[in-house]
Amino acid sequence: MYTKGPWRIERHTGTDRRLWVAGKSGIVADVDWSAAAENEANAKLIAAAPDMLDELKSAIERAQQARLDCESGDLEGVQLGLEYLLQELDACITK
Repeated sequence: MYTKGPWRIERHTGTDRRLWVAGKSGIVADVDWSAAAENEANAKLIAAAPDMLDELKSAIERAQQARLDCESGDLEGVQLGLEYLLQELDACITK
């Protein structure tokens, strides 16, 4: 089990300069903010994890439906389903 999303980034600007990724029940990750520029990107990636998990679950469902459409000969359904799946995954990555 994991802390349900959404997760957000909180800046702790005290002497230790930390980025906290927090959910409803508290901090889920602690990232050093002062070490490198990529640390903020790492915190954003961690914070996006619950949304990414939801998208991956949706992708599995769409891929399973595409397989069923393919088996039934509905190639148009396969194409539309895969196009929509790619759009969803792309949107998840660009968040």
